Amino acid sequence: MEEGLVLLDGPDGVAVTMTAYAALETGKSLLEAARLIEEKSHNDKL
Repeated sequence: MEEGLVLLDGPDGVAVTMTAYAALETGKSLLEAARLIEEKSHNDKL
């Protein structure tokens, strides 16, 4: 965190700067997408 912003450094030189709100909303979206994929994967195994 720097000056109220969230900094994210990823692979291959990816760098993202977000407000706290944007980081929270992005985190929620990522978690929901991961849950949906896990649920689909589990259901496909049945």
